[in-house]
Amino acid sequence: MKPKSDAILQALEDSRQDEALITVGGSPLTAIREVQADGSDLLIGDMKIEPSDARARGFTTEYSREGEDDSPSTAANTAEPGEDETEWNIGFWLAPTHHGKGIMTDAVHTLIHDWAIPRMKARRFICGAFTGNQASVRVFEKNGFKTRSIKEDALEVRGQKRGIHILEWRSDRQ
Repeated sequence: MKPKSDAILQALEDSRQDEALITVGGSPLTAIREVQADGSDLLIGDMKIEPSDARARGFTTEYSREGEDDSPSTAANTAEPGEDETEWNIGFWLAPTHHGKGIMTDAVHTLIHDWAIPRMKARRFICGAFTGNQASVRVFEKNGFKTRSIKEDALEVRGQKRGIHILEWRSDRQ
């Protein structure tokens, strides 16, 4: 991750004097930290934004639109910033000590509205949350995501099949 973050930060630094915002292909920062009373900081979570791989995982029948090419190499997954059809994914975790405080809801909102839309020209997100993880589903819903489907037995995790909620956010619905 560091080389990608460094490249994005360098591009931002190189464009510092430009009037217009440049478009980049990701977020340079992922860590969510809490500043402690002594000035130190504590890692409490992480979030990333990346091209969606939902099609490659076999979720196409749950959210493909009629007439779309279902191959993972379609324009919807090229991850070129500024392309309206690029699908992005947001993944996150937060320390249990900080659950239920609205931190992740605010972090996702900030990532979408203050970074992904202006800096990446992101217009569409396809995200997933394991069935049973209602807190993550609620974070997405509070940020305007709509459940597209729930796929049972979607992934194998530690030898056990898990279901997944597939949620979508599109700028043309906001």
